[in-house]
Amino acid sequence: NWVLSTGGGYTDNWAITSAAPTGSYSSGLGAISSTSGGNYALFDSDALGSTGDNQWAHLTMANGLNCTNYGTVNLQFIENYRKFYDSTIVYVSTDNFATSKRYVLHEAYANNDASGNGAVVNLDISAVAAGKSNVKVRFTFRSTQNMSTQAGWGYAWEIDDVCFIGVGPG
Repeated sequence: NWVLSTGGGYTDNWAITSAAPTGSYSSGLGAISSTSGGNYALFDSDALGSTGDNQWAHLTMANGLNCTNYGTVNLQFIENYRKFYDSTIVYVSTDNFATSKRYVLHEAYANNDASGNGAVVNLDISAVAAGKSNVKVRFTFRSTQNMSTQAGWGYAWEIDDVCFIGVGPG
């Protein structure tokens, strides 16, 4: 139930796979360690790009979730990530992304910093999702020339076990 798309006219895209990253640098990350053990979302920047490539790819929920009965909503997922001249962003929307709230992940990471395989990310999205219907999430990997001449040749971002955790009001 995910839609894979690209932005900015670029073509490198996410894959839903069980295979590990294959780029010469990203292959050392291995496949994600998750609880489901099946297919997961992979953006293998290193295998897809080269120095000076532009990458801007989205992994978007196809169907919105109803969070009208929740006063607090958290987005939780498992990841395996290593940074190299890129941005990892989560967008949350209730109007099919006509508008959205942007959450920048890994902002404090320096190049070559990594999350660790199977890291749990827990993001409070209550400001957008609590009490709302048609809640959708979009994961965006972006590595473009305005970041560095070495952009588009990063490592990889792997995502699995995506879930919403809601708590009723009061």
